[in-house]
Amino acid sequence: MATISDTTTILYIRHGEVPGNNPNSSDYSYTGCKVDPSLTEKGRLQAQTCAKKLVELQEQGKVGKITAIYASTLKRAQETAQESAQSLGLEVQARHDLREIDWGYANGKRVQEMQEQYGDLEKQVKQQYPD
Repeated sequence: MATISDTTTILYIRHGEVPGNNPNSSDYSYTGCKVDPSLTEKGRLQAQTCAKKLVELQEQGKVGKITAIYASTLKRAQETAQESAQSLGLEVQARHDLREIDWGYANGKRVQEMQEQYGDLEKQVKQQYPD
């Protein structure tokens, strides 16, 4: 039977909020790998809350000892990870291969703008390829 000590558990944590990242906003944007804003105030609070929760989970024995923190090289990921790393006494290990997808032309563009421009095409593709 496996115990926490002889298994590896990976916790995937998404970065905190950045400008254009709120789906309820008219500024909701595609923030792919070529858009690199810092966290908003809400995003910083989310990162701090996440860090506290990780420490709590570790102290309660609900996760094993956290020994490494990896993050993409994007500012939003680094800033989010830094909160947890600091709380756990670790260094953030930057990994370029963890960057978000490239949205191409849509990088940094408002979702609403792209839906207005390409919505009909998207419907056609979904009809032709429902799965």
